Amino acid sequence: MEKPLQVFCCYAREDQALLLKLKKHLKPLQRDGLIIVQTDIDVSPGEEWEQKISHYLETAQIILLLISSDFMDSDYCYSKEIVRAMERHKCGEACVIPIILRFTSWHGAPFGKLQALPTNAEPVTSRIWQTTDEAFLDVTKGIEKSVEELVRKQKHQSKQEINEPERETSKKQDSYKKVRLGTNRDVFSRTRWYKDLPFKRVIVSLLIFLIISTFTYWQLRPQQAPCAQRTTNLHGCGSGLGISNTLISGKEYTIGLNGDFQHQFDPTSTDEKMIEGLILSQNNEAEKWEHFTIILATTLSKSTSDQYTGLEELRGALLAQQAYNRNHTIKMRLLVANLGVRAIAEQSVSVVARQIALYAANAPQNDHFLGVTGFPFSLTLKYGLQTLQDNQIPVVGSSPSDDQFSHSLGFHRVESPNSQQVKYLFTFIQNILRPQKIMILYDSSDNFSTNLASNLTVPPNNPPNVAQTSSYIGGDVNSLNRAIETIVSINPDLLIFTGFPADLNTLKTTMIQGGHRIPRILGSQTLYELGAYTQPKPGLPSNYANLMFSSFAFPDDNTASAKEFQHAYASVFDPDHKFSGTYGKGRAGSHAALSYDAMLALQNAVDNRSENGTIPSMAMVSNALNTLPFFTGATGSIEFSPSSSDPDPRTRPLDILCTNHEAQTQLIVKYYPDHTQKVSDLSICN
Repeated sequence: MEKPLQVFCCYAREDQALLLKLKKHLKPLQRDGLIIVQTDIDVSPGEEWEQKISHYLETAQIILLLISSDFMDSDYCYSKEIVRAMERHKCGEACVIPIILRFTSWHGAPFGKLQALPTNAEPVTSRIWQTTDEAFLDVTKGIEKSVEELVRKQKHQSKQEINEPERETSKKQDSYKKVRLGTNRDVFSRTRWYKDLPFKRVIVSLLIFLIISTFTYWQLRPQQAPCAQRTTNLHGCGSGLGISNTLISGKEYTIGLNGDFQHQFDPTSTDEKMIEGLILSQNNEAEKWEHFTIILATTLSKSTSDQYTGLEELRGALLAQQAYNRNHTIKMRLLVANLGVRAIAEQSVSVVARQIALYAANAPQNDHFLGVTGFPFSLTLKYGLQTLQDNQIPVVGSSPSDDQFSHSLGFHRVESPNSQQVKYLFTFIQNILRPQKIMILYDSSDNFSTNLASNLTVPPNNPPNVAQTSSYIGGDVNSLNRAIETIVSINPDLLIFTGFPADLNTLKTTMIQGGHRIPRILGSQTLYELGAYTQPKPGLPSNYANLMFSSFAFPDDNTASAKEFQHAYASVFDPDHKFSGTYGKGRAGSHAALSYDAMLALQNAVDNRSENGTIPSMAMVSNALNTLPFFTGATGSIEFSPSSSDPDPRTRPLDILCTNHEAQTQLIVKYYPDHTQKVSDLSICN
């Protein structure tokens, strides 16, 4: 039996309670004889403490760093334990695993580039975990994987050591046989070559013919449309790196999903083919000039809601690319990374993030890859951000608003976090709606939905008169039916729904068909995804009707920047004015505007660091985002915090929108940090 691996825990005294809890979770691995956990509390009375700790640190195969503000503040932990642990890690003597216990700034530390636990470096004490046990279970699974990998390596090395003497003996015997057979084999070979000479001439002639035929075909083949030239191994007609063939060291790397995930995509999307064709045209022209590259990471899938969002993000990014290339001698090249369906984000997004990191490390120098925008859903960012951070790739999110991403280094977003949205929603509920009985319904399988609901139940932003807070599982009809039973039983006059439109569509259809009264519904910006709604019955309006929701982007706003963006959108995607009132055709949706602004932020960062027509480095662009001057985008004024650990925009207003019975979207009120602008009366929502 293999010897158990020695695991040493480095921690601050203030975190001893969490250390003891971690040890309990690691106990099964100890009982199985896989590990021995060692800490300073295992030092026996009478032993020299520092000498024993040094021994643990020098002999451990796995070193766990329990990260918190107290750990980072400790001179001993930082200067002694971290330094030596990283020296052994770099030499391959030990595996160092950071475990983030509490929120603190750690990415700049010597271990900042290591893969941390729990998943996505979400602190053990974060509200994303229902309990610390749930977080430590995630940590234990990660440690178990590392243990299994180290055990495999040890077994492999042992086999090599055992077999080495046998191999040496075998080599000597083989060389002896070769010497003995050498002369006869040479004679035999010359004889065979003489006999087979005509046959080999035929083979050579055939090969030459095939080479000439292939070359002639590729030279004379009929020219096709840009989209048709590309293979369809990605959704729509994308190939290579999203929508452009990119060779890295002679090898084609594909950003996007295929294989096991291919069934999630709809290759017949004519809208996407059209948009990607326009992007490709821009790229072909950009590649004739000095240019830089930005990747848009978004959701393109069969899921109606996800696909609508992804297409709108493509449209917004294209408009930003066109505007930039018209006004600059240095051009912008846009690549698309398909994140797939939100429902499989845990499996798919990590794959795509690694492919982006691979491109960043191996792309030709003249590509000048400078950053990533997109990640329209918090769930997609959750599984991709850590990999991009580890590779120091700047990210500007279009609409991931979960509070867990606040204080994330190398990340910015053009939409404010949930905690800021909730302040305005609370004011709207208290001052305008004034409900007597409230029910909150959230999707327990989604971090964004859970985080938003959590913010609404914590003072000072928890509205009074909340009779019930319930959850359901996204896409689960049975759990939605149970939620409907609760709604009917409670009979609230306001339902705060923090989930996604596909589930709300199912909920409203079921209630209408069952003859139940539907209360007034208030949600977040996620409900502003028109592609997910259907008619509950023939002759009735869409389920998009009679809703209220918040949004950081209302493209029909009366501001100059919103009007300019709408005009550009319609002129590109509906030049003949056939769909002037239709979202996603002749009328921009919120995701298009937010995607435009996220791209604009990265473009401004590039301009901010460009000197004498030179393209800045990725690191320079990342630094520029922290000091980016105030700018105006399609959704209004945007200013980032000067702090590198604060990704949230400052002074962003929030719109409260509603839809009437004809499913027309109207602006009710606009909340600013220092004042409120009431635009319409609630009566327009009827």
